Amino acid sequence: MSIRSRLILAAILAVALAGSVTGLDWGLPYQWHTDEKVTQARNVLRSPGWDPDYFINPHLHIYLVAAAFKVAYALEPGYEVGQTLPDIFPMLDAGSPARRLQFLTMRLARGVSVLLALVTIVIVYRVGRRHWDEDTGLVAAACLAVTMGFINLAHFATPETLLLLLVVAVLASLDRVMERGRLRDYAVAGALTGLACSTKYTAFALAAPFAAAHVVARGPRVSIAPRSLGNLAVAAAAALAAFAATTPYAVIRYRDFGQAIVDAWLMGAPAGSLVGLRRSYGPYLALLGDGLGWPLFVLSLAGVVSGVVAWVRGDRQSSSARGSLIHVVWIVSFYAFYGLSPHHALRFIMPIAPSLVLLAAAASVAFVRRQRQPFAQRLALAGVTAVLIYSGAYTGRADWMFLEDTRYAAGQWLIRTFGQSARIDYFEIEAYLPYFDPAPEHLQYVPFIEHVTLHQSDFWHTARAYLRESSAPIVDSSFYYDRYLDNPRGFPERAEFYRHLLTGTDPAGVKPIARFTLENPRWLNPRPERIAPEVVIFGKPGGK
Repeated sequence: MSIRSRLILAAILAVALAGSVTGLDWGLPYQWHTDEKVTQARNVLRSPGWDPDYFINPHLHIYLVAAAFKVAYALEPGYEVGQTLPDIFPMLDAGSPARRLQFLTMRLARGVSVLLALVTIVIVYRVGRRHWDEDTGLVAAACLAVTMGFINLAHFATPETLLLLLVVAVLASLDRVMERGRLRDYAVAGALTGLACSTKYTAFALAAPFAAAHVVARGPRVSIAPRSLGNLAVAAAAALAAFAATTPYAVIRYRDFGQAIVDAWLMGAPAGSLVGLRRSYGPYLALLGDGLGWPLFVLSLAGVVSGVVAWVRGDRQSSSARGSLIHVVWIVSFYAFYGLSPHHALRFIMPIAPSLVLLAAAASVAFVRRQRQPFAQRLALAGVTAVLIYSGAYTGRADWMFLEDTRYAAGQWLIRTFGQSARIDYFEIEAYLPYFDPAPEHLQYVPFIEHVTLHQSDFWHTARAYLRESSAPIVDSSFYYDRYLDNPRGFPERAEFYRHLLTGTDPAGVKPIARFTLENPRWLNPRPERIAPEVVIFGKPGGK
């Protein structure tokens, strides 16, 4: 690695670090992200056997978060991370030692994700250099460092950043499986796959590029010979061992683990079947366009096409052809699997983002080099540079949204308008509430929306009685009411209830009296996950 490459990679990592830590205190001391592994890490530290008492996700990442918590507790002893409003409201005092612990713990837990993101960028650089060349590795690293969805996820104490790192590591190890095919190569690739599955169960989809690497490298006949099957058996054993070592309660509490797998399947396939469900292939394309930024996403699609052409027409023994095969198979198989379900979110599809930017980088560098005229080459290079600059601005805008989350302004407005002693009602979960500082004295949860046993006339009787009798302002956000508006067939009464409220046509006269949104320019409009919902305050105009 030349000095030039070291300096460029250091600059890329500095950009990624700046993007990842900007807004890292988002929401604190409140807990705004419902998927950060706070409850599970607390369970681990309270359990003599480090049992997270949780199987929706496997446990490797939970143990990393618990380790961060352990360090924070050692530095600020005598307190514990708070999750509910009664725990958090005292932390609004700037001098509170509990507040210091809250900030330190979450910074360390989220800092783990930042560190993992930086390591992922380094691995992507090394993969690009190995399969193609130095310039491709640097361009791929730069693309990932300014990928909005990647930097967005690096802010959270959630499993996604660890998953992306392990996915890239597995795909890198598959090149050794193809090139040499030694028993050790299969064992390493298998162990890394087990660790990925111990981060999120859906990493089992890595079996597709694993199988492709095995069959293509050995050939159809040799790949099913006893020795080849023995290598696969070693890989499978290594995967199971790595998974069991890092999610041990899958073995110890195997019945709970088995039920969790069934439940996870039912979340993606309601009623236990994928037949007849709406697919998510279109929404996932839109999410990828948002997560990468559309210019980089278009470049990535061109990279996928170039990767297919490179495999079909090129020297299949070359390193670039092997890289194209591994990453194209991963992208296509993972997208095909996830698109089967009606559920879609940016974090679900992001594991293919590193492969997309690798192929985008390979195609970009190759395109620039194919230009024979100096002017054409400079123009092509300027185009690639413009994509990187735009992606950097796009990611920077998403970071700005962390700092200007709508819940900050909404909380200030509510206290300023109604006073700290006024009653404020809410339907949503606590994590979606505005940032109150000072804390309101009378914050009241109204539960009838969440009471799933209320339907038809029972629901409407409860809803009408509440709206008719209450004069308190009601705070709600799109993170909550969109779940009903997006599924009117599943929640007809609740969808109609919110349509009336949002359009100001409720019979009781309740209508929006304030809305808080973040407006981005149309040409620079990222949609980062969990950031800046529309916050709506409902009330009866003139009736504080």
